[in-house]
Amino acid sequence: MLSEHLASLNLSQYLGKLQEQGLVDLSQLLLLPETDLEMQLTAFGLLKGHAIKLKCSIDTLRAKAKAGLSSAPAVRQPLQRETEQLLQKRAEVDKVRQSIEKCRAMILNVDIGGYRRTLESIETLQETMKQMEVVEKALGC
Repeated sequence: MLSEHLASLNLSQYLGKLQEQGLVDLSQLLLLPETDLEMQLTAFGLLKGHAIKLKCSIDTLRAKAKAGLSSAPAVRQPLQRETEQLLQKRAEVDKVRQSIEKCRAMILNVDIGGYRRTLESIETLQETMKQMEVVEKALGC
């Protein structure tokens, strides 16, 4: 399906470059994040003009799939299913990111100085106890 779509755009020469990136199906291209898509495509090895052309076709397919107007159920159905899965995974990732941020904030707010002062106090008490043992031995207690 990807090879057919690229051929329809006269961009077949990029099939290998996209497959090297693990993009073997048209639905995978449709799942690439919309932000910086053109830049991603050029990073995959497409010339800028060709990346723009492919991005426009991806945008069109997305719009058709979103509106349920795609004439090819083979494009629409996997896209809708994969889009739902991707959105669910993104929500899960966002929850994990929020948890990580909360943990970071908690770690940054830990008063390490307080722990260090407590440790120094314990060390001082241990030294004092050793000195008291020496004095007690000297006094014969």
